[in-house]
Amino acid sequence: MDKKQIPNAMVLDLKKGFGLEYVQDPKGRLWRYGKSRVYLMKRSYGTNGDKGTLVPYELPLKMGEPPEKLYRALHWDKEAEILFTLRNLLLEKLKVVGIYLLIGIELLFLFLIFSSLLG
Repeated sequence: MDKKQIPNAMVLDLKKGFGLEYVQDPKGRLWRYGKSRVYLMKRSYGTNGDKGTLVPYELPLKMGEPPEKLYRALHWDKEAEILFTLRNLLLEKLKVVGIYLLIGIELLFLFLIFSSLLG
């Protein structure tokens, strides 16, 4: 493979499995795969046992979730970092407010005790 021939297609093969390959004129829709975008293609074999021809592979129309949503669900590091940072900040603020509230209640009890003893 030349340095210029970067794999640009994910080829589904019933005999060999799947893998990235370089295709001269890819057709079909671009999909996100890792950090790159690739075409999804299927190798179809004829009856005479030839090498197989590549045809674009279309996903079923009644698919529940597209692969982009599945990818985002599996790789959500940035979103998780933001969410858990916000949650930790919120907990810290709640702890500080709770400490101030407890100090206020203790001061109120001290005032009531001293006012009942002196009054």
